[in-house]
Amino acid sequence: TDWLGLEDLILNQVQGVNANALLRLACGEHGIPGDVACIPEDLSHGPLQDGVDRLCYMRNCFRGYAAWLFQWTDAFEPWRELSSTIADRHVGEVCIWHGANGSDHVFVRMACWWLADWPGQLAMVQVSGSPGKHYLSLYSPDALARMNDGQRRLSRGDRRRLSGEFESIRYRTEPLRSWSCGRLRFLPAGCHDHWLTDVCDTRWQPAARVVGRAMRRCDEHNRLSDLFFSFRLQHLIDSGRLECRGERRRLRDYEIRLP
Repeated sequence: TDWLGLEDLILNQVQGVNANALLRLACGEHGIPGDVACIPEDLSHGPLQDGVDRLCYMRNCFRGYAAWLFQWTDAFEPWRELSSTIADRHVGEVCIWHGANGSDHVFVRMACWWLADWPGQLAMVQVSGSPGKHYLSLYSPDALARMNDGQRRLSRGDRRRLSGEFESIRYRTEPLRSWSCGRLRFLPAGCHDHWLTDVCDTRWQPAARVVGRAMRRCDEHNRLSDLFFSFRLQHLIDSGRLECRGERRRLRDYEIRLP
């Protein structure tokens, strides 16, 4: 009842540039049918209600980390481009690829929300068959190709449920999202700040080293990026909980210590 006789073109949808590159190889060299569309995002943190507000948040995340490279005026532009691509190319099926992690579970729900009125078929592939490997970027292209056999189509009821869940998620005030015990959980921005301060003392050490040590404390379902921890580091410096030596242009340019 979901299939409406549209064109047979399949579009595989994925989140993140690394996962995008691997899935493109899986399509081009290992037989996964269709093309790939990427949402270059990390949906584990930041506002989701408004694209302009999210873009402002993302720009703030890059302060002290690296130069801002994107040309967007709205963080939701890739989603609008996806909708245009689906219409222009007469796509008949969109397959959402995801892992068992907080960012990807938001991604699945967000995709269903953006495509709520699209009449074509939605499907999903979850890539979490190996212990400790809950992100697409941890698999080889040929492994991803084998997982395509586990694709399942979403019913209209599934799509409505997942879209409705995102409608609730996008209005939540907690900016951090994780996947735990089979469900999404919502956390305050600073809940992991102690992972940064715990590895500091009164001796100067590179900011990148502190961020790297904090990243290693993440669990296998919720691997927060160096960009996120760099963002939280700026807050700790600005609030006086950590001292800084050097110019905060890039993460590797400065050092930090406890006051």
